[in-house]
Amino acid sequence: MRLEHDGESLAGDSDREELNRLGKKQVLRRGFRFLSILGFSCAVLITWEASLVLFLTGLRNGGHAGIIYGYIVIWAGNLAVFTTLSELVSMAPTSGGQYHWVAMLAPKSMAKFLSYITGWLTVAGWQAGFASACFLTGSMIQGLIIFTNPSYSPSSWHTTLLLCAVALYCVFVNVVTSRLLPAFEKIALAVHVLGFLAVLIPLVTFGEKNDANLVFKNFINEGNWSSQGVSFLVGLIGNAFAFLGQFTVLCLF
Repeated sequence: MRLEHDGESLAGDSDREELNRLGKKQVLRRGFRFLSILGFSCAVLITWEASLVLFLTGLRNGGHAGIIYGYIVIWAGNLAVFTTLSELVSMAPTSGGQYHWVAMLAPKSMAKFLSYITGWLTVAGWQAGFASACFLTGSMIQGLIIFTNPSYSPSSWHTTLLLCAVALYCVFVNVVTSRLLPAFEKIALAVHVLGFLAVLIPLVTFGEKNDANLVFKNFINEGNWSSQGVSFLVGLIGNAFAFLGQFTVLCLF
């Protein structure tokens, strides 16, 4: 316990030194460490979970090959973007994130305006991401109810109520049990990793094997778009959603 306490103290001193270098003063308690931040990023990204939920978009617009190559394209694009953002994190590790970096790097005449716009875009992104996560969670809960109770008659307003329930639960966790958030994030990390293995192993072991030409060369345009290229781009939506939320972890460093 003593070593753990000393480690946290040293980490706190390091944080204060970084903030002093940036001309900032630490006013909030920092409870997140590496594992909890990693768990938070995995919980927000839900990459493999989102791919399972939204694969139908890519399957109809792009097909098997479109999903695979689209995933690689989205991954490469995100890698390029967040390699740059990681450099900015190392330069100025503040919770402000993007709007702070814009204020640092933009010309003085435009710094305040661009920082203001960036900040509000970030807020809008957070709100949209939270709403979509609550909607997807509510939809999955409703899907489980339909699956387990054949007599249940689903309605759209049921989904809305489930969305509100999920949102209220998130508010409760963040407001009432905020001190336990780092522990929750570690649990989320364990569930994320173990759940991936629990899904992957049965699929690889018992799943039907398709021909390689079907998997890597079969493009589909069920949306009747003007060209296969347009269909492929539309199908990127599902893969793109699976990588949303990467910027959130930047605000924790």
